[in-house]
Amino acid sequence: MRVSLGNTKKLTVIFFPLFLIFALIVVSTLLLWIDYVVEARLQSHASSDGTENTISPSYSELEIPDLFDKVKLSVVNISPSSMSENISLSGSGFVYDKNGHMITNSHVVATASSVIVTFNDGNQYDANVIGKDPVNDIAILKISENDIESLLPVEFGNSSDVRVGERVFAIGNPYGFTNTLTGGFISQVSRLILEAGSGAPYPHPNMIQTDALINPGNSGGPLVNLQGQVIGMNTATINSELGGATGLGFAIPSQTLIREIPTLIENGSYPPPLARNIRCNLDFRFK
Repeated sequence: MRVSLGNTKKLTVIFFPLFLIFALIVVSTLLLWIDYVVEARLQSHASSDGTENTISPSYSELEIPDLFDKVKLSVVNISPSSMSENISLSGSGFVYDKNGHMITNSHVVATASSVIVTFNDGNQYDANVIGKDPVNDIAILKISENDIESLLPVEFGNSSDVRVGERVFAIGNPYGFTNTLTGGFISQVSRLILEAGSGAPYPHPNMIQTDALINPGNSGGPLVNLQGQVIGMNTATINSELGGATGLGFAIPSQTLIREIPTLIENGSYPPPLARNIRCNLDFRFK
């Protein structure tokens, strides 16, 4: 069978454009695939060296037990001392530095001059109350022994960076149950807490609100983020008529603690703002 020259030219004219279109599709697809692979590798490299994913929790959900095991070594139980003039309730506290300074709530120690602090390992020490700010509900304790070498101070986080929805944990001694961990979220920030309905002795501005359960005995304990950093000190809860926790707990921001503690250690007191002095005087007059 013979194929004429004219028919061959016709086939060439028909199939050459089709072949060219097919080749362009293949090349375009290949280029897109190469670009995808390169971009994926760049993102993987950025994630591994931390240049892109700057917000990366130090602890995953599976490592929360390790977080607790670390922080609990810095948390103490606070109970009355035989030398105390008065102490309201047992509470919690945590280690501030290796010099023996501890932090707790002023309402926990009340008017006591000394208390007993009990560590996770069961060892107990006498601690003197060396500084108090009743308005911000902060108290500083100092272990009297000078041979404490195993103190593990907490690491502070920046409460100004706290966002609603972050996971947090409260560690303390609610109702005397030592080394208790409760978890939840940051419910809100910059709350103003008044006396009514809470255990706060004075109005507190700028409080951190959390739904991590805070009960009597948790006062003075740390509120910890997923990095194992203290972002607040558990202070108050809104109590229902039936008692117990309602999922409305409040903590003093770490930035307030960091600002006040050096002054409390040095001077034993912290000068309150004039506005708070006026408010406290008015409260006193009307009670």
